[in-house]
Amino acid sequence: MQDPNFSDKIELKEEEINIPILLNNLKQKHFETVKQKSLDLVTKIDSMIPEIVIGDSFRLTQILDSLIQNSIHFTPMGGNICIEVSLQDLKASLVEIRFSIIDTGVGIAKDQLDSIQFFFRDKEVTGNILFSRGNSGLSLTKRILKKMEGNISITSEINRGSNFSFIVFLIVPMILKNDLKPMETKTEKKTLNGLRVLLVEDNISNQKVALRYMQKWEIEADLAENGLICLEKISSRDYDLILMDLQMPEMDGYTAAIEIRKKAQPKFQTIPIIALTASALFDTKVKAREAGMNDYISKPFVPQELFEILDRYYKKK
Repeated sequence: MQDPNFSDKIELKEEEINIPILLNNLKQKHFETVKQKSLDLVTKIDSMIPEIVIGDSFRLTQILDSLIQNSIHFTPMGGNICIEVSLQDLKASLVEIRFSIIDTGVGIAKDQLDSIQFFFRDKEVTGNILFSRGNSGLSLTKRILKKMEGNISITSEINRGSNFSFIVFLIVPMILKNDLKPMETKTEKKTLNGLRVLLVEDNISNQKVALRYMQKWEIEADLAENGLICLEKISSRDYDLILMDLQMPEMDGYTAAIEIRKKAQPKFQTIPIIALTASALFDTKVKAREAGMNDYISKPFVPQELFEILDRYYKKK
């Protein structure tokens, strides 16, 4: 039985990922099995996707490997499997990429498909569910994607095949190295020098991007990986603003904000708390307000939008 908190224990690394090479290595790994079943395994990569991105190569490989194995197992002799990589969006230093594993396999019955879709949507499911189409890798896939703040969707038709598709956000290294020239035209002469910010965020990629730009804007920024650490930090140092992720291990952003507003000192009643959220749902924003947060910014954020919201509260100092 796998630990239900396994996703919280996953530590993501940051390293260069060459997507074409990664996919080619996976094709080589499954070459013999594909050959034995006379399958056609092909890859299609959107030409707009940067060849090199920054992320956790091992975890991305785990997800793809699991889904490829699944398709190979359930695709009959002479069938086709396509690994398709497409660009969804490019926002500043982050690129949104969709990976799709499309097969001509046996497909999934509607009742089982509904169960699998529910499994991936429900954050409380521990993964101890068996599907005739699935494998134990689906549970691992769910947990890794949760940590990477990605999501997965599945479409299928009996005797026609299935499409397991997931989205992840990865860093574009050249933008980080060159400080994003288009953005500089808007903020190159402006700084937020003297603003003290506590970033409360557990996702490594989001940490790196936010801290990179705050350093550029001459902001004094500290990092807390979860709500508990946040409460410790604000007790020992004064901050002008808190950037608060909503979904974190140990203590989430909602709970941390509530605990901050409970504190007796007046400064904790007035310090701006800005929610960082990947959800566009109205209920999420309402819940953040009810927890005592002043504003929100969507993830993955556009640096210009982050600058503007920090500048707005900087002027209120």
